[in-house]
Amino acid sequence: MTEQVRNAGVRQSGFVCQYGRMLVEQSSKSVPKDELYDVLEQVSIAAMDCGEEDLARRCVNDLEKAFPKSIRVSRLRGMLLEMQGKFELAEEKYSIILERDPQNHRVMKRMCGLAKSRGNVPAAISACIAYLKLNAVDRDAWEELADLYVSQGMCKQAAFCMEEILLLDPFVGASHRKYADILYTLGGNENLAMALQYYSSAIKFSNGKDLRALYGICLCSTHLATAKAYVKKKEEDELHSLSSDLILKMYRARNKNGKHEIVKAVLS
Repeated sequence: MTEQVRNAGVRQSGFVCQYGRMLVEQSSKSVPKDELYDVLEQVSIAAMDCGEEDLARRCVNDLEKAFPKSIRVSRLRGMLLEMQGKFELAEEKYSIILERDPQNHRVMKRMCGLAKSRGNVPAAISACIAYLKLNAVDRDAWEELADLYVSQGMCKQAAFCMEEILLLDPFVGASHRKYADILYTLGGNENLAMALQYYSSAIKFSNGKDLRALYGICLCSTHLATAKAYVKKKEEDELHSLSSDLILKMYRARNKNGKHEIVKAVLS
């Protein structure tokens, strides 16, 4: 069963940890020798996910005995050190691995996650940038970097990251909305007008159900209506009106705790 989970490329840590423990305890009998090490690696990661330190340590120890010089096993030891809260030792372990294999993508990502978990956001940003220089098509890494920049108030840099994401995968409405949020935060007529366009795209991809994007259109339109040196377009008024109607329709359908009347008063 653990092999099926492994071949499917899914995590299922609770399931793997539960049944993996039995496999590890009876490894010499129930697991063929050529599959044993894959099982140990899979179970060790699942055990770390589930906080089963004893099981994870046993698996990693067995793998180290079999492959004492393996970079792959060293990474597992670093992950175990992270789980144990020994962050400095984990960082040392990862640094040694990167000296041997400077382009090890998995370890580079671990370094980013380690720095973030320790609250060292600048170091996490540097590690993420180093990783993206080698793997620029990793959409998740760009999004992680965008979130790190936003947490530091570096919205221009975050906007660049979102632009890269939209180039890689232009058909995800949530990405359009997130980019619009950043543009709205940056402010200024040009950014607000562009945010309006991306909020519109987010609504299109969600079939009119992205409530946050609908609010975004109302906010952008309101600010642009009072902005100096900005010529408002007729379609922007129509878009604002349509968004307001859709928001009220959603709250009217739910009609809980009198929120519909509150929202109606705010939008009017």
